This record gives sequence, C-alpha cells and structure tokens, in this order.
Amino acid sequence: DGLVEYVAMDLKTAREHYGALWPGAAPERVRQSLDAVMGSGVAYEVRITCVHPLVNAAVIETLAGLLRGARRVVLQRFRSSGALLRPEAFGPAGSHRGCLEDEMRAFQARLAPVVEACDLR
Repeated sequence: DGLVEYVAMDLKTAREHYGALWPGAAPERVRQSLDAVMGSGVAYEVRITCVHPLVNAAVIETLAGLLRGARRVVLQRFRSSGALLRPEAFGPAGSHRGCLEDEMRAFQARLAPVVEACDLR
C-alpha cells in the first residue's frame, strides 16, 4: 500500500471516437480505466488536451456525463511540437489547432458543475 501517490489520466476525446481514431482501441476500456482511477482512493486528475478536431463543445458535453463526480479535471492547452504521433487521427494536414481561450473557458463552465474542480492549464 502507498506505492502510488497520484494518478494522471489523459482523455483524448469522447470514448465513442476512440475506435475510429485509433483502430484497435477498445472504447469501453476508457470507462473501465476511469472507474478504476476514480475509485482507487488515490489523488488523481483527468487531463483533456483541447485540440480540434478531437475536442469541441459536443465532445465536452459527452465527457461531462462520463466525468460526473470526478475530483479534478484539467483542460490543457494544445502546444504543437511539430511532431504528432498519429497525424492521420487529426484529419488533413493543418486541420488540428488548439482551442481558443474562450472555447476553453466555455468547456470549463460546462464541466465545473459536475466535477469537484476544473482547471485550465
């Protein structure tokens, strides 16, 4: 006991999009993993990197239901390093872009009522 002090889990998009974006991904495991993290008793955060086309208002609406009761959600700004691990997951070249500050604040306002804390990073 006590081997793990903190867990950070990244959600990339709504779980129903995982299979289309990453062939072989098992969307049901997103819920299973989230349940395991949230029920572990260990301090945690769930991170969402805000990048189009993976994250938009509809995705945040879906994630609000999935994240209900979460202790901490962090909405992260997308910073392109110029090298994406799976560029094809983002559509045509140049179609990915970070969400605007106003969009992120709207996402935060949507998630804040259903989670204990929702921060921008």
